[in-house]
Amino acid sequence: MGRILQLLNQLITIFNFSAYAIVAGTYFYLRKRTPSSTAHAYTYLLLAWIFIAATPLPGIIRNTFPPTMPHVHIWSLKLSMVACAFAFAWQYMFIGNFYVNPLLRYLFYLLGWLVTVPLNFLSILRNNFTIESSSAGIEVILSPFAFFTTLLAWSLLLGSFAITMIYVHRHLVDKRIKAKVIKVFSTYIVFWLLYLGESFGLLFSLMGGIGILLIRLILGIMAFITIIIWSGKRIFRDALSNLFCPFQ
Repeated sequence: MGRILQLLNQLITIFNFSAYAIVAGTYFYLRKRTPSSTAHAYTYLLLAWIFIAATPLPGIIRNTFPPTMPHVHIWSLKLSMVACAFAFAWQYMFIGNFYVNPLLRYLFYLLGWLVTVPLNFLSILRNNFTIESSSAGIEVILSPFAFFTTLLAWSLLLGSFAITMIYVHRHLVDKRIKAKVIKVFSTYIVFWLLYLGESFGLLFSLMGGIGILLIRLILGIMAFITIIIWSGKRIFRDALSNLFCPFQ
């Protein structure tokens, strides 16, 4: 049973990488078909999802190593955290894009690059990470210091999404775009909450290996939900056709 769960863990990790990469590819498709005056928003989302897609890659590699090599597992998580830090920064650029006031816009830009990124890097400098075995493989547990700094970085991002949702609700005139933005931001909040709990051991002690596999599967599905809400089903299908059959 343990080997089956470990194989399932690897397959779900590969599925997540594929899902995140498809989302990034869809934003690349949207960026090419958007006027240059507004394409920068898709550029921010494209770069954010490129780094999000990079976060499962160290996990795919570490799943092939035995638990007798803890440094491989720990450095795998640290590399994922580095990719996550840059994903955060580009999502802050996307969030700031909604503000008309340049001071507010640059406040979010600075929050991403000068606060959240350093917090994520600060959390990986400490070496007292631990690993625990589960039925689905090896899980890396953050040290208390890394947990605190990571939680602070996550809280700032989630708070920024929530504040911007309120701002969009109050200031955006187009009701259709307003509803779409609020839905996408709500989905991002749930996505990052689940990602926080899954990646950094918060849910491991509560749910065990099988529960973590379920959360990882939900993350991949939610990635598709965010892009379908943002682009619409028809454009998403067109983007998939362009990605997998570019010469048709």
